[in-house]
Amino acid sequence: MTTLTDIAREAHVSKMTVSRVINHPEQVSADVRELVEKVIDSLGYTPNRAALALTQSRHYVIQFLILEDIETVEPYYAKLLIYLAEELQRLGYSLEIGHNRQVEVNHVDGLIVVGGRQTDIPFLQTLGKPVVTYGSLGPAIPFVDVDNSLGTYMATTYLLEQGIENIYYVGVKLPEYFALARLVGYLGAINKFQTPRHVHQILNNEKQAFQLIRHLDIKPNSAFVAATDRIAMGLLNGLALNKIKVPETVSVIGFDGIFLNQITSQRLTTVQQPLKEIAQALIDSLLVQLEGQPAENRLLRPHLVFGGTTIDHQPNLVPLVET
Repeated sequence: MTTLTDIAREAHVSKMTVSRVINHPEQVSADVRELVEKVIDSLGYTPNRAALALTQSRHYVIQFLILEDIETVEPYYAKLLIYLAEELQRLGYSLEIGHNRQVEVNHVDGLIVVGGRQTDIPFLQTLGKPVVTYGSLGPAIPFVDVDNSLGTYMATTYLLEQGIENIYYVGVKLPEYFALARLVGYLGAINKFQTPRHVHQILNNEKQAFQLIRHLDIKPNSAFVAATDRIAMGLLNGLALNKIKVPETVSVIGFDGIFLNQITSQRLTTVQQPLKEIAQALIDSLLVQLEGQPAENRLLRPHLVFGGTTIDHQPNLVPLVET
């Protein structure tokens, strides 16, 4: 096992200097810090977390707190958790999962919150710990999110540029920032091209999307932009029942692009969230706060990835990618 003595010998510095680089890097010059960090990386040194906790008054534990009904939790949270756990482990932290508002936080350094709503802001502010949310709850809490408005704007614009005249938007009926932003992106493209707007708001539920299709009078030369892949799945099932061919007659684009788009009968064209970048940005936000600095809110660019539910998907132009 590599020790501080090994690092000091290899870097030709004292053990005290190595300790300062690890525990108080601001006390060391940039040149010395860079030298010692290179040696640490080359020797594969992992700091003793218990010792660091004592010297820095940290627990080296981050909590992933889910604040939504477990029945509606998005499947892609699992992939987000993997990215978070891998990066936090590299940094010497543990990741634990919480799923209620009676959560105990005395043993954690900070929290990454998913599924929060604006009504959760007072609760989060009383925790007394650094918090970052995945998805904006407003300016009071630091957040990281995909650029939701840009995503639906990209999807709607793509369809309009293919010459489709009627774009139906099926949004999530929630008074939350992400739901509003996705609607705004659709409306921005519709207004730019001066085409008719067709807006329907439902719960994030396949059955409701399925029922919407069954009772909707779909105009010729149409396509659907769904606020989530879950909604898009319901739309595809409804279109199939009504014997409406996708993509020959109607195109469908979803939003999220993690897992669900891969299990539809036709691989779904979707707006994909860059989960690995999101995970890194969430961790960066917490680390900045743990150093006593204010965290900047981040909006990350989504990617329009193509499957079999849009007729002119130009696979060589924008390749299907996995995150």
